[in-house]
Amino acid sequence: SAPDAAGPVPDPERIAEFAPREELKDVHFASGQIQVERRDLASLDAAVAWLKSNPSQLVILEGYTDAVGARAANLALAHRRATWVMQYLVGHGIPESRITVVSRGEDGTRCADRRAACQRRNRRVHFLVRESETVQISASPSR
Repeated sequence: SAPDAAGPVPDPERIAEFAPREELKDVHFASGQIQVERRDLASLDAAVAWLKSNPSQLVILEGYTDAVGARAANLALAHRRATWVMQYLVGHGIPESRITVVSRGEDGTRCADRRAACQRRNRRVHFLVRESETVQISASPSR
């Protein structure tokens, strides 16, 4: 699926340059919900702190759902979840220009078992980051 950008849109092959970081934990959602579960707020606050201390990092927020429901509805829900996380980060001082939202829906299932604990692992927003490119501008001497 194509990124829904709040920030810069990387080319599909450039998305591969983004990687997870151990410091940025997935945040999880209750079934059908858009806001993260209370127990994941600490993970979001840690992500804010890490992103503030690494201001040259760009971030992709990948939204996922479990396999319950129609594919189109899951893609929309995953997008709303990733957008909610983006708004949380922006509300805590991370520039929106550093963030791209991608909806993956039920793709990327981590757990196929239908038990609730297993399906919770699928309902998440996953962080991917990479160093932003430095734009070098060469100035010609004026004569």
